[in-house]
Amino acid sequence: MRVGMREIIGLLVLFSGLCPEPASAQNIGAEGDGGVGTNAVPVGGETPGGSDCCAAPPAIPPERLALSPGNVDMRSGTYTYRNVDVAIGDAAGGLSFERQFDWVDPQNDGFARNLGEMFSHNWNLRIVESRIKTASSDNPGDYDFQMSVMVNEKGGTTFRSVNMGRYNVDATDLAFFEISNDAYSTLTMTGKGNLDAVYTYTSSNGTKVYFEPMGTNNCPILSGPSKRCAYVSSIDRPDGTRYTLEYAGPLKTVTSNRGYAILLEYDRPTSYLVTKACVINLALRTMPADKRCPSDARAAVYSYSGTFLETAVDASGVQYRIDKSDGVSFRDSANTTSVRLTGSPQDGITRQDFADGTHIDYEWDTYYPADGPGTRRVIAGGKFTDGSGHSATVRYGIYGYTIPQLPHDAGSLPVMRMPTPGPETVIDQLGRITRYDYCIARNADNSCALGPIASITASEGDIREFTYGNNRNIVKTVFKPKPDSGASNRQTTAVYPCNTAATCDRPSSVTDFNGNTTDYSYDGVHGGILTEAGPAGPNGIRPVKRSSWAQRHAWLKQEGGGFVRASTAVWLLTEERTCRTTATSGDACTGGSADEVVTTYDYGPDDGSVGNNLLLRGVAVSADGRTQRTCYGYDAAGNRVSETKPRAGLTACP
Repeated sequence: MRVGMREIIGLLVLFSGLCPEPASAQNIGAEGDGGVGTNAVPVGGETPGGSDCCAAPPAIPPERLALSPGNVDMRSGTYTYRNVDVAIGDAAGGLSFERQFDWVDPQNDGFARNLGEMFSHNWNLRIVESRIKTASSDNPGDYDFQMSVMVNEKGGTTFRSVNMGRYNVDATDLAFFEISNDAYSTLTMTGKGNLDAVYTYTSSNGTKVYFEPMGTNNCPILSGPSKRCAYVSSIDRPDGTRYTLEYAGPLKTVTSNRGYAILLEYDRPTSYLVTKACVINLALRTMPADKRCPSDARAAVYSYSGTFLETAVDASGVQYRIDKSDGVSFRDSANTTSVRLTGSPQDGITRQDFADGTHIDYEWDTYYPADGPGTRRVIAGGKFTDGSGHSATVRYGIYGYTIPQLPHDAGSLPVMRMPTPGPETVIDQLGRITRYDYCIARNADNSCALGPIASITASEGDIREFTYGNNRNIVKTVFKPKPDSGASNRQTTAVYPCNTAATCDRPSSVTDFNGNTTDYSYDGVHGGILTEAGPAGPNGIRPVKRSSWAQRHAWLKQEGGGFVRASTAVWLLTEERTCRTTATSGDACTGGSADEVVTTYDYGPDDGSVGNNLLLRGVAVSADGRTQRTCYGYDAAGNRVSETKPRAGLTACP
């Protein structure tokens, strides 16, 4: 799969500058839900406390999706639709432009969709600041900030400021800690909190996301109170792959240091409606001076009725039509997608009708994310029923805690509520119940310390229990069989040293059910595997694979002819070595070179004689004095179009 940024990061992040309250909470329901400890929060109801839009923080976004058979997310009530309209390059370093259904309530979001009222794309990446009123003596400005980083439609992570109530125009010492329970990640800020604030987000795999200064004013807010935002300026992966985003008002280009680019055109210079998205290979042609799509470039085109996307035609010529005359309908000329949606952004999808006559109905649970003015009910879980009457239910736990900094009456403190990272209960169409527990510990007052998923109990009673390390990596999994099965508990374990950001989510050892251990070592800079030592075989020898890496630059076409190196390098796997029958000692086989198998990887010339996107050109396996070589060829879009087998006897790949 080619890379769109939402596959690179793997996160949607929410940052908050409110109080540094620990993730300890009592399980509560919303007003009128029947009491403490009830997860099924009623649907509907009025907004408590009036309509002051800026008094309470917005709801925390989903940390991960739970999809129905109709691709409706049961956590948020939204339809999840994505289509890669145009792409270039391979899975390692290519680019894609992906159209995504983005039916967001403008009162809760308020940002340009880029592809009309109901659609956005996978490069619409930004950090959003929402100004929140506070009542803290340490904050004379009487407000604080809540920050949301939009980098992935699949989930979310929440941070809060260590310096509660002190986020002001001159703040330079802000630190953040993570209270969400998904993958570990960090947020840092440089500059001052007003115009000069520049944020950097680091994901669990070491990918860094850099944002433009908050005062750039390059990111439009169409509606919504007390908000401003900044777009992503660049993204660096641990292997050195860099994506640079350039704006001229809206996003104009995305370039990769592997030699690919996406160019976007708009219906007019000041518009944020994309009319064409194309891709070009910078190893074969130069970037157009006007940053517009060449006539022969692979492209997707879009047309609108006002600001509503009516038609999209992807690079392969498939046409997609969208109609909102009766709900929202999707249909494509290849007949692979055909569905009509009924509902609204605030109330969720209430019904789906499909081309074959079947349908799915939805009912939703809602909760108030906080007490006080400006709070609206949001969705967290519900029930879906197909046309045959078969139903499934997905319930989330709603946990709450008090926030001293928010405005409140004497003698009471407002409550902020957070759903569990995933469902607490799932009842499938056959009535089978699966339970998920996120309470990793109990406090002295019996409140729950929320964490990542602690256990899963299946309908027949078998249980999986999880133990986590410092960075939320699973270090032990215990499998408990169903009662009266007679089977014993089994477990797997793993060790995560987390020596560098690039290796924090990579285990140094993994032990399976049978006690067999595999050990790994990694390069601390790019995170690539250096050694992998498997369990010992019958002869007592552990098989070891040793890997070598090197930095390479793509070669890009330049004006006037010739090629120039990309400004930054990428780490590539260049060699793997194994021993066939003897043990590995250091960087050699105890049986000598005759026992060694060497696999080398070829990425093409590095002398500027031709353009080079660093695609894998060949694989050569050498043993017993012989070499078997396989070579690959690609078209201008980076698609592999040829393969030459070892029988051809090539001594080098063209």
